[in-house]
Amino acid sequence: MRVCLVSLTYPPQSSEGIPRQRQTLAHELVRLGHQVSVVTLGEHPGMRWDGPVPVYECSPIPYHYTNRAEQVNHLLGCSQALYEGIKRAGQTEPFDIIDVPLWFGQGLVPILYLKPVVVWIQTTTAQLVRLRGSPATPAERFILGFEQLCLDLASGILSDSSVALQKVAEDYRLHGDQVVSTAMLGLPALAQMPEPRRSERCVEALVVGRLEHRKGTDLLLFEILPQVLRQRPYLRVRLIGSDNSRYDGWSQKYGKTYAETFRQRYPALADRVIFEGYVSESVLQQAYTQADLVLVPSRYESFGIVYLEAMRAALPIITFNSGSVSEIFPEGEAHGAVIVPDGDTCAFAAELIRLADQPSERAAIGQRGYQRFKEQFTAEHMAKATLDHYRRVLESQSTALKTAREVYQVMEALDVGDAVSRIACDHARRMQQLGQPADILARFAHDKVRHMTAPLHTALTREKVGLIFHYWHYNRSAWLISIVRGPKAIYYHNITPPEFFSPRSRSYISSYNGYRQIRKIINDFDLIVGDSQYNIDELARFLEKPKPSIVIYPAIDLKDQEYDGDLYYRLLEKNEVNIVFVGRIAPNKRHDRLIQLFDYYYRFINRHSHLWLIGNNQGHEEYINQLMQMKIQSIAADRIHFTGKVSEAELRSYYKSATIFVCASDHEGFCVPLVEAMSYGVPVLAYAAAAVPETMGDSGILVYDWNVVRVAEMMNLIIRDRELREKVVASQYRNLQRFTDEQAYQRLQAVISFLCEGRLEDPIQFIYPQNWQKE
Repeated sequence: MRVCLVSLTYPPQSSEGIPRQRQTLAHELVRLGHQVSVVTLGEHPGMRWDGPVPVYECSPIPYHYTNRAEQVNHLLGCSQALYEGIKRAGQTEPFDIIDVPLWFGQGLVPILYLKPVVVWIQTTTAQLVRLRGSPATPAERFILGFEQLCLDLASGILSDSSVALQKVAEDYRLHGDQVVSTAMLGLPALAQMPEPRRSERCVEALVVGRLEHRKGTDLLLFEILPQVLRQRPYLRVRLIGSDNSRYDGWSQKYGKTYAETFRQRYPALADRVIFEGYVSESVLQQAYTQADLVLVPSRYESFGIVYLEAMRAALPIITFNSGSVSEIFPEGEAHGAVIVPDGDTCAFAAELIRLADQPSERAAIGQRGYQRFKEQFTAEHMAKATLDHYRRVLESQSTALKTAREVYQVMEALDVGDAVSRIACDHARRMQQLGQPADILARFAHDKVRHMTAPLHTALTREKVGLIFHYWHYNRSAWLISIVRGPKAIYYHNITPPEFFSPRSRSYISSYNGYRQIRKIINDFDLIVGDSQYNIDELARFLEKPKPSIVIYPAIDLKDQEYDGDLYYRLLEKNEVNIVFVGRIAPNKRHDRLIQLFDYYYRFINRHSHLWLIGNNQGHEEYINQLMQMKIQSIAADRIHFTGKVSEAELRSYYKSATIFVCASDHEGFCVPLVEAMSYGVPVLAYAAAAVPETMGDSGILVYDWNVVRVAEMMNLIIRDRELREKVVASQYRNLQRFTDEQAYQRLQAVISFLCEGRLEDPIQFIYPQNWQKE
């Protein structure tokens, strides 16, 4: 494969992150048998050799585009020069792939006139503006437009981390026609593991990278180091990197560089904080051999090659949990880095003191980082992932990906105890039976189910991938939708309307943003899946054209599973009525109605009774306080029980001991607890709101007018009238046939057939937008 790698700068003129990656990738691709040329800017136009790699240097071309920002004119001149350099380098034989960094839109002119071009993304201008916290300058607004155009026209998008990719998807429009992948950075491996440096006189901490706001220079120099250096006189800090204070606003604000400001404020510490500025590659590598640990206080790194340099040198790292840190070091110290909460300078200082005091701990963490480097971050790993992306781009030039080979479920967070996570976990087993990956792609996962998950960016490392995207509130993983090119299904579990929550509360904001987001993304899906027809119908108001849809009811069968025997017998020992409701404490669940109902029932019908309200009681403090006041004011206060979140075994005990299950909810997208109660032979009485009638079917008792007296009398009749109770339970057992594992399997199979083969088969049906005129 003939590859052209483009970069504004290239070693030895610069050894910062982008030029270092370009050089490392070029040499490794050549080692793997490919032809590589580099096109860059330089003072001496012409061709020179960097070992086996020809480097074509070009001079920036004078260019006038705008009177508002000279920086923009210079950038466009640079981009024009790079374009002409690519043409000259490929004059003898055209390139198969041209690879251009997104940085400052430098690839704009090449992308306009050449194909195929891969855009390699790192930290974007949008991210820099966000970190600075002030509006974009006129020049930055131009550059943002250039970057957007590069992304629009690129044949492929390659990122150094899934975090950087996510930020790009959030900040720019991605139309989804490009091939998108991640290829984490890599460095050439060392012949042998470095020996730990041991000095009885001092401990040296190394900081590598530009001195600027994004790199957290101000946090390190003025919040972390002063307190640490005073406590540990044997510690010294060495900073290597050019000072960017002129461009990030520090010099304008304080009139001095970072180094000058530090020396002025802390003259007693100045001899132990060494500012070396930009150094050559040989001096930099020597600095790693002399250091004891590496500090990375960055506010954001799309990847950060300094991490790999430290790992390769077997040096422990202290860093904030920002950017790609959790992706590079998912197990923290076990992978070579001490990770502290983002922006927590006190925690950073404490960890620096800890490692400064413990040479054996430093060595152990450094060794683990070195092993992590060898296993995941060598130049060969990076080059092979990059080549895989190039091949996919070339294939995509002639082949459109219309069907999926593999289908993954996607979750914002996989938890234990909640209905959506349970549904996804159940489907994981069925996915495996259908020959699909069982792994659930998730941003977050509870420790108990983490083994069932894989990172979101897994979808970008496979050919012809389809998604089943679970959605129930604002979702920060939605960036995948515009990036994954294969067919996609949304699995809609309903969003509780924001009017049920207090304005400005977390739930209100999440719900409100969820509805805003669903409007934007719903038409990007090829298939709509819902827990109920109610959920699918709710999406009709957001559709622009008809979409195929399918209902997959949750499969429910708890009656033969393990329960908490001690709890079960305690609940039954007094032979009293147990009225049960299961659901998180939230305003739409209407626990207040249940307390009013029970208060009347206890006062006037049966004093030998209890109300058990089972579910998570965190997150809606105002509503919970209201319920507590209602409980206190009731004469049945000691018979009203809020259990909080319970274990699965405890939950089954409550169902098993229940006399009746009562639901007064105003909004449910399906309501799994209704069916769970049915599976235990517990008669169900429910208010007919939202999807509840669909869930109940022709079973149980539905109440269309919530009148406390009438509902209490009806509840008592079900409890006391044995014949009526048996009829209700019998109808519920018949209803359970809609919620079997076999039914769920068959319907999921139809989803997989649609995504992988494009087949529209029963029970898939079309849903139409509201007010759509059917032909």
